[in-house]
Amino acid sequence: MVLFDLDGTLVNSIPTVIASFQDVFRRYTGKELSPEEVVALFGPPETEIIAAKVGPMVYEKALAEYYALYGDKTAALGAYPGIKELLRDLAAAGCRLGVVTGKGRPTTDQTLRRTGTADFFQVVVSGHDVARPKPDPEGIRRALTLLGAGAEETVYVGDMGSDALAAKGAGVAFAGAAWDRRRWENLAVAGAGLVFTSPAKLGAWLLRDKAFEG
Repeated sequence: MVLFDLDGTLVNSIPTVIASFQDVFRRYTGKELSPEEVVALFGPPETEIIAAKVGPMVYEKALAEYYALYGDKTAALGAYPGIKELLRDLAAAGCRLGVVTGKGRPTTDQTLRRTGTADFFQVVVSGHDVARPKPDPEGIRRALTLLGAGAEETVYVGDMGSDALAAKGAGVAFAGAAWDRRRWENLAVAGAGLVFTSPAKLGAWLLRDKAFEG
């Protein structure tokens, strides 16, 4: 089985996520957060991130605005080049596929639908399905349980150090997704041993070396 992170791995959605959070925080907190400051908040779903930053009196409005902004900005969002081909090849080889992400369920489902990748996955674990976000391995372990798969037959693909640490905690193999060269450093710090620069190279490794067993 191969499990994937979503933002920055399947879809180039991180700039959209950052911009949406920046707009919401600017309006409801009066603060201008840098991209680095927003990324530092990643881990829990957007519901928890927003709740921690805005007051309870405006939380519902802020969350609704985030969903609206994200929806507008993702209207033309697509999967990374080569991702759909990778997913088709893995499915054709008999590999079961899943997603484990920190995104909330609404934005996870929306992103998968809009990028035309939803139908490839037998299991999708969102940030709303776990109590502890990555780097905790709970999400990966939940996916394994839902599909009845063993850790020894599973690879987790992600672009962040927290993804590598979650994979290690769950006892599954990890493959770094450095489609963006800036991801190299983050993955290296987390000790990711295998890092790929394109979906095609990742697919060649998975299929040639039989890194998964089903």
